[in-house]
Amino acid sequence: MDNLHSGGLVGGIDLQTGRLSRCFIEEKKYRKLTHHPDTKEAFGEITYPFVPEAVQLCLRIHSFFYGMHSIGWDVALSEEGPVILEANDEWDFPLLQMVNGGLKERFHSYQPVKPRKGLRS
Repeated sequence: MDNLHSGGLVGGIDLQTGRLSRCFIEEKKYRKLTHHPDTKEAFGEITYPFVPEAVQLCLRIHSFFYGMHSIGWDVALSEEGPVILEANDEWDFPLLQMVNGGLKERFHSYQPVKPRKGLRS
């Protein structure tokens, strides 16, 4: 298990570049961190590959769940690309806002995903 409530860290990521935000929040203490506690690497200097591809994959798969306004996607970034771990219909929106600022207007501006038939397009 790897999440905020099991001793992890949470922070934002730029969905177009894969660059992490400069600040993360630590579990239990809810203190802000600018560097990873183990590696001492500055969060704002870390960039992950395949983030735009992960976003596109989630949007594509979300289209099969027509009628669900939002889904919390757990995605792993493998050496070959993004892999969906699970989809959550009840996810922690306040936690997302903690690391990205207020998102209410942006969240409500999204248009429903068009339904798709079958897994192949």
